[in-house]
Amino acid sequence: MGKLRRRVPLLAVLALPLMALTDLAFLLPLRRAPSPIADPALSLWKLCLAVLASLGGRALDWAMAAGAALVVASAIVAVCAACWLAWRTRAFTKTLLEYKTDRLPGRLAALAAELGLIGRVRAVESPRFHAFCFGWLRPQVMVSIGALEALSDNELKALLLHEAHHVRCRDPLRGLLWSAAAAGLFWLPLVRRWSEFQALGRELRADRAAIRALGDSRPLAGALLKAIRQVERQERTAWAGFGTVTARIAQLLSAEGSGVAFRPSPVDLVQSVVALLILMALLCLLLAGGA
Repeated sequence: MGKLRRRVPLLAVLALPLMALTDLAFLLPLRRAPSPIADPALSLWKLCLAVLASLGGRALDWAMAAGAALVVASAIVAVCAACWLAWRTRAFTKTLLEYKTDRLPGRLAALAAELGLIGRVRAVESPRFHAFCFGWLRPQVMVSIGALEALSDNELKALLLHEAHHVRCRDPLRGLLWSAAAAGLFWLPLVRRWSEFQALGRELRADRAAIRALGDSRPLAGALLKAIRQVERQERTAWAGFGTVTARIAQLLSAEGSGVAFRPSPVDLVQSVVALLILMALLCLLLAGGA
C-alpha cells in the first residue's frame, strides 16, 4: 500500500494529459452523486472550454498553437534538464574517482561484505567528508577517507545501511527523473513541490531502513551530526542531504518515526489545477477541430 500511495500522484499527472489526448471529457458522460470537490472542478473545466470555444478565428488558433508549443517546450526543457543534471553529477563523481583507492580500507571492506555491497563501494583519498550514492542503472556508494576517519564503526555501518537503501531503490535515477519532470513542467508548481517532497522522502526512508537494521537510532544520529559539522567546516560544500536535516533530525528524535505529509500551498495547488485544465481544454479543442 505504501508504494501505491507514493505512485498515485505520478499516475494522476500521467493520466490527466492522457484523458485530454483521448478526448474522454467529451466521450464519457459524468453520472455521479454531487461532490463538494468534483463539482467545482467540473464547473471550472466547463468554464475553460466555454471561454476557449468562444474565441473566434485567429484567437482560438493562436491559443491552441500556444498550448501545443507549451507541451513541446516542456518535453525539450525536461530532456535538457536531465542531460544537464546527469552531466554535472558525472563530472563531480568522475573528479572524485580520480583519487579512488586501489583497495578498500579494512573495516570498510568488511562492512561492505556484511551488507551485500561488494563491488558497490568506492573509497576515495579525500580529507573532506563525502558519503553518497551515485550511478543511474547500477548505483554505487562513494565514501571518502575523511568520512572513514570521522566515523566510528557503528556510525559507519549506519551510514552504509542508509546508502544501501538508496542503492536498492535506485534513488539517484528517481531523483534525476523527478528533477527533470519538475523542470519540464515548470508551469505546474505542484510537480516541483512533489519533486522536493520525494527527495525528502527518499532520505527519510533510507534513515528508517538503517534504524530498523540496527535497532538503534544513535549511530545514525552520530554520523549525521559529524557530517553536518564537517560540512560546516568545509564552508558548506555540496552535500545531498543538507536541505533535509531538520526533518531527518525530527525523525531520529521520535521514538515512532516522523511521518511527513505532502502539504502544497493553496496558491501552488490552484495555479497547477487551472493551468492543467486550460491545457487539457486546448488539447481537446485541438483534437475536436482536427476531427
